Amino acid sequence: MKKDTVKLITRRDFLKITGMTVGGAASSYWLLSDLMAVPQRLLEKMANSRGEESWQNTVCRQCTAGCGIAVRKIDNIPVYVKGNPIYPVNRGGVCPMAHTSMEVLFNPDRVKSPMLRRGTKGREGWEEIGWKEAIASLSQRLKELIDRGEGHRIAMINGDDSPLMRAVCQYWMKAMGSPNYFEDERFTDNSIVVNLSQAMDTTPVYDIINSRYILNFGSNFLEEGNSPVYYNQIFGHLRETTREGSTTLVHIDSRINLTGSNSDRWVAIRPGTHGALALGIACVLIADRLYDRSFIEAHTTGFKPFSDSSGREHAGFESFVRGNYYPEKVSQLTGVPAETIVRLAEEFGTRKPAVAMSDDAARYATNGSFSQWAVYCLNALVGNFQKKGGVYFSHPAPEIRFPRLSSDPAGKDSQHRPKVGEDIDPPSPFGDLPPDQFVKGITAGDPARIDTLIIINSNPVFHSRQKDKWVRALKEIENVIYIGTFIDETAKYADAFLPDHSFLEKSDLSGPIPGLMFTHVGLQQPVIEPLFDTRQSGDVLIELGKRAVTEDAFPWKDYEELVLERLRVIFESGEGSVISESTYAQWVAYLKERGWRLQQYQTFGAFRRTIMKNGGWWNPLDPFLPLKEIFRTKSGRFEFVSSHLKERLAEASQFAEGDSAAEKRDRLLSGLHITARGDDLLMPHYEVPFSLGKTEKFPLILTISELLTNRNGAGATQPSLLEMIGVQVGRYWKSWIEINPLTGREYGLKDRGMGWVESTQGRIQGEVRFFEGIRPGVVHLHLGLGHTSYGRFGTGIGFNATDLIENHRDSLSYTPALNGTPVKVSPSLREV
Repeated sequence: MKKDTVKLITRRDFLKITGMTVGGAASSYWLLSDLMAVPQRLLEKMANSRGEESWQNTVCRQCTAGCGIAVRKIDNIPVYVKGNPIYPVNRGGVCPMAHTSMEVLFNPDRVKSPMLRRGTKGREGWEEIGWKEAIASLSQRLKELIDRGEGHRIAMINGDDSPLMRAVCQYWMKAMGSPNYFEDERFTDNSIVVNLSQAMDTTPVYDIINSRYILNFGSNFLEEGNSPVYYNQIFGHLRETTREGSTTLVHIDSRINLTGSNSDRWVAIRPGTHGALALGIACVLIADRLYDRSFIEAHTTGFKPFSDSSGREHAGFESFVRGNYYPEKVSQLTGVPAETIVRLAEEFGTRKPAVAMSDDAARYATNGSFSQWAVYCLNALVGNFQKKGGVYFSHPAPEIRFPRLSSDPAGKDSQHRPKVGEDIDPPSPFGDLPPDQFVKGITAGDPARIDTLIIINSNPVFHSRQKDKWVRALKEIENVIYIGTFIDETAKYADAFLPDHSFLEKSDLSGPIPGLMFTHVGLQQPVIEPLFDTRQSGDVLIELGKRAVTEDAFPWKDYEELVLERLRVIFESGEGSVISESTYAQWVAYLKERGWRLQQYQTFGAFRRTIMKNGGWWNPLDPFLPLKEIFRTKSGRFEFVSSHLKERLAEASQFAEGDSAAEKRDRLLSGLHITARGDDLLMPHYEVPFSLGKTEKFPLILTISELLTNRNGAGATQPSLLEMIGVQVGRYWKSWIEINPLTGREYGLKDRGMGWVESTQGRIQGEVRFFEGIRPGVVHLHLGLGHTSYGRFGTGIGFNATDLIENHRDSLSYTPALNGTPVKVSPSLREV
């Protein structure tokens, strides 16, 4: 690509040049140095603008939600973004991050061409190189490793959340002959509760719009989760169309967040005790016979005492809960009054349909899986599966098949080696090995085990709870390749940087998004030719695969061809329909019941043109799936006593130390900090949150969350988002510390004064904000700020809350335990 001069202009000037009015559109934006990098050729085109307006549909990729957007263009130059009104995920609505998409495309700190390290890792010292040289050098290195049977010395950490890109990365690593594929921790799904009781690796769908009573254990679905805009619209519709008081949403958490502030009631609970409360509610449901006895008898096992194949007697869920989780005991654990527990149970058992859901605050704890399992079992007690207002499961979208790889013995042996880090800690029964285990393996063993590490749009140095290990590992690994957009904290330690397109310059697919009442695939289309000398990460992998492996293994011309192949698979399936103004779930379901083929296209070309115009394809959830298809356990029923967990624990304990199976299992459980044994272990139960912190020294509990304006920290590169980062507390361009006024005064803090928060890991300083919507004894921080390298806007703004979080994980999975670190607070001498 020919070199092009880049000029920095203000956003206001950009809007003037493109003919867009400035008044209301820009007056609330940061105007001091709101610079945008615009190539000279584009400025010349703008100067001679004819003012021709057009719109193009694509998908926002600022976060994992994948909302449909419509981009306004003047003379084919994008200037404005709004929601696509017919896209089923968001139906025209978008969050602040979508509105600032131009600040991603024209960001002055984007890396504009490939670069090679010429200095010490972690410092400045880059030299621009051409793509030809970059691809040739890297592909040759990869090929030499593969030819020597050392493909396992290639590793990848993928942070691209596109389902197609994730599939390509996994296939690419198999082609390299390496098991060392890892995904960003934010990709962890929420399917473990379904796995435990139904042996399905699927995220449940909660039909809150048709529910009359919703028990929400810590899910901030209006601000975090898979698709905040989708749930905001669902929730808004729920409030508008139902009679006052007909649907009750109960928010159970230690803090009132955006979801809590829109709920009917707040139950202030101690952090980490959500599962205990759910079991207390279950106890009352059972004692007062408010559960669905016909469903329990016909579709569940483990509720009553039972005998196994050897004749051994086992306690059932009913007697276990009634004997251990009566309201008075649960009240002591949770801080929730016993009368409140009884009331919640009576309302849940009588206000039908009712649904219990959990996420976020309940999930990101050392006892997260057991807590969420306890909540999920409330739905089984009231028989609320495949019913309106209950729990559904969506059909998967048709998938493409990748070419079959050759069975080269050297490559096969290489691929079947254990992953780096697999043998460092006791293996979790569920979940894939995360990058943090990989870095433990590198720093605890021989760093030469990995020759080349490829990192795609992931920033573990910033997000990890073990930053020092990451820095050490990245320095020790000889060849670190970073594919991304900005020089962030991780890219600083790379040996080469290969710049990716922004999401407005690339072709890709979005969806399906877990937890929605339909399956869908959105088409992400480039709305402008690449501004700089960048390449789509998928194109880079395909080119490297062709050169390092074979053309047959990577038969596509480029990544866009793979996108079209996926669309062709959907077309040939005959399922679902291209989204349109007149297509709604009820109408699609009606036609489907009557045997209609929903796709009325004679050719793939016609199908493709319609998708390009409208933005995507979808297939609403079939509400009539038989229960036998969602209970895939050996018993064919919902299990209160999990046979699947028993099997997984047996598999994992094989690698533990011990002379007998029982001793090995006990060692495994102790290493996972699970205290329950016997029958209790295989049922939902309360595990006391584990922490290395000494509560005598650190008497308070830290909880964290994300903001809608800065999901995963990505908003820190965009000044408009930083300008509204703390709009709810009147604080901008900074982090803050939330604490209850009673707790704050007890430790000498002042509202709007400066304070310290300290844990075993370190301490941070920030402005204190008193908030009565947080339980006493709790300190709350937001994630996403505190970057030390993230461009001119994001660097040095606020603090990084992960610097305080102890490095623990959920006892059954590799989900990070972000909540629950013990901390202390103290006033700072410096005041604002």
